[in-house]
Amino acid sequence: MYDLNKLKGSYKGNIAECMFKLTSDKIIINKFFNKNKFMEIFSKYLTNDQIEFINNNWYSIDAVEFNQKEKVLYEIKSKKAIYANKTQWPLKITKNTFDLYSRSKKVGFIPKVAIVWFHQDWKYDIEIKQFESVHWSIDKPKKWDKK
Repeated sequence: MYDLNKLKGSYKGNIAECMFKLTSDKIIINKFFNKNKFMEIFSKYLTNDQIEFINNNWYSIDAVEFNQKEKVLYEIKSKKAIYANKTQWPLKITKNTFDLYSRSKKVGFIPKVAIVWFHQDWKYDIEIKQFESVHWSIDKPKKWDKK
């Protein structure tokens, strides 16, 4: 039997993104949705700066959610629930990702963090926080980060 909590690499992150998507039909996971189709449907609700931002950063954004009042961009993180009640370890993020979500506010998006807490037997919780309120640890750059 495999243990989801012991997986290395991006598998746990991909699973967390899919589990987050299950919480709302308004959430779009960028890596699974065609950018051109997104622009065809949603560009009429975006400013020129927002269109340019989305076009330039589509695959660096984990998820998008639009409703009547907000245009939210999500950074999705996965954590083991056994650590939820212990001292809060900072979430890891690269400097480029931190800068990206920080810049998104300047063009009118609301950046948020969705933490998927993995429990036993495929149970999970979702915690959503304002991007600015999260305690971050800057991680080493990923190989796909822009220089």
